[in-house]
Amino acid sequence: MKCDQIELKSQEDELPCSSENKTISIPKVKSHILSGCFGDDFRADRQESRAQRLRNTDCDRSQRQDFDIHLECPIQQQLDELHEWCQGKLSGHFSPRYQVLTFTQFNPKTKTISVRNNFKHLNTEHAVFRSCVLKDGHRISGSESSVTIAIRVGEIQEVPVNTPSFYEFDAMYHLNLYVKDPYTDEDVLCHQLRLHHLVKQEVSMADDYAAIEVVESQERCGVYGEYFSLSFNKKTGFMDSYCFHDEMLFCRPMNLLCNRGPMNYEDNEHWNSFTREWSQEAVESTTQHFSIVVVNDSRVRITIRSVLANGSVVHTIYKVYADGRVWVRQSFKPSNHSGLSMIGFKIPLEPSYNAFHYFGKGPHANYQNLNEDLGLAVYEEVIEKEVSPKTYKNHTQIFWASLTNSLQKGLMIKSDRLPLNVGACRTDDDCVACIVAVDVVGWLSKHDPQFLDVHREYHYEFEMIPVTKGQEDVYYKVKMI
Repeated sequence: MKCDQIELKSQEDELPCSSENKTISIPKVKSHILSGCFGDDFRADRQESRAQRLRNTDCDRSQRQDFDIHLECPIQQQLDELHEWCQGKLSGHFSPRYQVLTFTQFNPKTKTISVRNNFKHLNTEHAVFRSCVLKDGHRISGSESSVTIAIRVGEIQEVPVNTPSFYEFDAMYHLNLYVKDPYTDEDVLCHQLRLHHLVKQEVSMADDYAAIEVVESQERCGVYGEYFSLSFNKKTGFMDSYCFHDEMLFCRPMNLLCNRGPMNYEDNEHWNSFTREWSQEAVESTTQHFSIVVVNDSRVRITIRSVLANGSVVHTIYKVYADGRVWVRQSFKPSNHSGLSMIGFKIPLEPSYNAFHYFGKGPHANYQNLNEDLGLAVYEEVIEKEVSPKTYKNHTQIFWASLTNSLQKGLMIKSDRLPLNVGACRTDDDCVACIVAVDVVGWLSKHDPQFLDVHREYHYEFEMIPVTKGQEDVYYKVKMI
């Protein structure tokens, strides 16, 4: 079914439906070219691999005899330049200003992109390019193809690429272009582009799930479905319990995350004292408004307005669905003396949820101005006990992330519009604290008054989806507007 044959709804009307089958499973990440385990020294592995291989090149023309054309620059110097650039890409030591290959946007009608050669010496006819298509971060079998780019320095070429003629709903497609390192035979990601943008369709679950029941008291509000139950604390305005298929997901109530403080505190005790005082000042809030509306049998909307102790205002909307999903949208207006670096939610999960999978820029992602050349892929890591309290193992540019146990059960955080900051770490009581946040004005540094945009409101949204073990070939569905 093509996109133009489906009645589309706006962003605020409904949530996306992951698939007709409401069971979500963990993607298997074993042999993906961009996948890896967080913490491994990939550079050491590559150095060892290169040391064991023979330098198989065409520099001595022993394998190919088609370099009879007079070149302005020796072929070995050209391949050396390509090798140096490839190794810089792999190690992460590169600058986005050094774009030796410039790509234009993908043209869906002609299925082509334009490429400009900005190398100093390399004629790209001496480089081997390949392409493949990824769906939700996983390579589509049979989409691999060779790409011929034969342009001299400073020239532009229109390149046809092999892309799908049909796209499914609830999935994100990317085209990856790789270039082979001439000295190591490694495929290095040289460009990644999004093939299309998806929109949302109406979701109707009244026939699939029992009607939602709401039980409200003076201090609490409970929402109960066929397979789930959750409750809200009216005083704090946060969820304090979340149960799915008789399994508790939360070990403690959710709370607001407010990061603030300078980075020059090397003493952990001093750091803990500083952040604890700030948390007590800012995170303690008073609920001024709490309302719940039963939209229909399959959806409940809860609206909360809270004021923090330092004067900041938080406006949160929860949409609870009959299948157990919870959509969250928060608007945050900091006070005049906030100086926040990152705001969001801290979600305390059970200690058994120690497998962390995410779809983003990977473990090498750091500052936003250096992440342009990093491709989106599926990564995984294991949540271990942290030594330093200064880190949340935060990852930027995340579209979905999941925390699961050995039975592949847990919770997934999914972004519907813009990528978020998502991370997880173990707390002192051995719980797994998952953070979902957005950057405000800086990263834990002292801010000068002229750089504080105190009157700006910050908006972000995400979806919490209970994860259960299902078919192994069913991947997470991510949607972009």
